[in-house]
Amino acid sequence: MPTEYIAGLSALLGAFAGAALTRRTEYEKWLRQERAQAFGLLINEVHETRLFATNEYYEGEGTEQERSTRVTEAFTKLGRHVGVARLYMSNDGRGELSELVQGLWINCTSQGGPASRVIQLKAQMERLQKLLEGELSVLPWSLRFPKRTERRSQ
Repeated sequence: MPTEYIAGLSALLGAFAGAALTRRTEYEKWLRQERAQAFGLLINEVHETRLFATNEYYEGEGTEQERSTRVTEAFTKLGRHVGVARLYMSNDGRGELSELVQGLWINCTSQGGPASRVIQLKAQMERLQKLLEGELSVLPWSLRFPKRTERRSQ
């Protein structure tokens, strides 16, 4: 009789453990898909905004101040996508992403325009790409449960 209870209890515990592992696996799969989608959309929007900024700066109508204002508006709209991508990133990645986007913005509106800063723009775009690629490899549980040193710094 006791072995039947033990077998029944083991089966019940196995079912709960299996359900918990399945749920965690599905959550991680969903999170990876959402991160990839958000990062892909961000990369696309960054490229579109940068192209708009270059075209506006050199071919747009109005004074330099008016063109710079339109470029600034485009980068402000990009902020929505940056905000969504930051939700899926580690603490270090969030700060670096903001710095990179701000650097792109500055280089697309400063005196001389994007063409005079093509090397800086290219380097920042490459850093942005590598940052997002690196963030895709961060394991989901490390976002939910940061190391103790990261918690203290917050």
